[in-house]
Amino acid sequence: MLATDCPRCGAPSPIHVGAQALDCASCRTRSPVPPAVRARLDAADQALAKVDMRQRQFGQRTRWLITHAWIRVGIFGCLTAVLTVPFVGLAWIGVALAMEQRGLEVRDLVFLMPCAAPLLLMLLAGGIGLAAVRRRAQRLREACAADPPRVPGAPAGCHVCGGPVSPDGTDPIARCGYCGADNVVTPDVMARAGARRSRSLDELEAHLREHADAAGRGMRRLQLTLFGFASLAPMLGFCGGCCAAWSITGIDTEPNLEVEYFWSDGPDPSTRCVGYVDWREEGQARIRRPDIGHCGNSHPEMVPDAELPPMFSVDTLVGRRMRQYRGDTFQEGVVLRVHGELDGRNRAIVLVDTEHGPREREMMPTCLCEPRPAP
Repeated sequence: MLATDCPRCGAPSPIHVGAQALDCASCRTRSPVPPAVRARLDAADQALAKVDMRQRQFGQRTRWLITHAWIRVGIFGCLTAVLTVPFVGLAWIGVALAMEQRGLEVRDLVFLMPCAAPLLLMLLAGGIGLAAVRRRAQRLREACAADPPRVPGAPAGCHVCGGPVSPDGTDPIARCGYCGADNVVTPDVMARAGARRSRSLDELEAHLREHADAAGRGMRRLQLTLFGFASLAPMLGFCGGCCAAWSITGIDTEPNLEVEYFWSDGPDPSTRCVGYVDWREEGQARIRRPDIGHCGNSHPEMVPDAELPPMFSVDTLVGRRMRQYRGDTFQEGVVLRVHGELDGRNRAIVLVDTEHGPREREMMPTCLCEPRPAP
């Protein structure tokens, strides 16, 4: 609410840019506008005249947005839900694959992270987007809200020039008769906006330049918020989920001694390589034999328990001299230690002989082979 001191009693009295007299509600007198105040009002009036009146009025889309903000929130919610469907499918595929292998266990939560994290981040981004859309719509209404009446029964004040604004029936938007600006005249919106506004004559001219086109700027920002979140949330959710999963699965733990390994045929009769049991069920086991040249990508094979070769745990490999084949060549070194990961898999740290000297390399146990011991 724009106000200046009453020249008689000194109480703050409301005034607007086109005011010809000053009406004081405290001493109930009407007096001419003081010359100093009049000069400031004239300067503000000139600044107002330089702003296109159309910038102070709501277009059809802005008027619809203010009166039907809940529909815009609903549209954004539906758009977020549609964009989330692929991520729900991705998470469901991860759960199905985990349960197909050995049933869903606690350690499978890390395995599911690449599938589930994008969905979680998408939902989080959608929630933030919905809150931003609602907040932006509320700020738009408050930026264009009329100043609440100082006393019951008095007209509201234009948010641009301070002139009187009277509601037209049940329409939540009314137009100022002096500057032509549209104002939101809903009581609750005016009350929230009025509690934040406090302007003096010294601030009036700057206020007019900054806020005379608040409706247009607010609408543009709201549109950018809507489409920005809708466009970026899927990509950010997927990238963020993959980064989180990659970070978590890289955490070292104690070796998982429950994983069963066995010796399988190597690339030649003099070599044997490491295979492992994927899971057991009803007298059968699904095993994976090493696929030389395609480390870790072997195909599963169902074998009865009675036909399984002797098993050993991963710590048996420590201290052995092992090879990792890459086509017709291989790297060779001593297994220094083994460790687990949060997804239940194991890794071996091998001191490999290179042309630059020994170097530590992390390898999957199922990528390792060794010469067969002499009979």
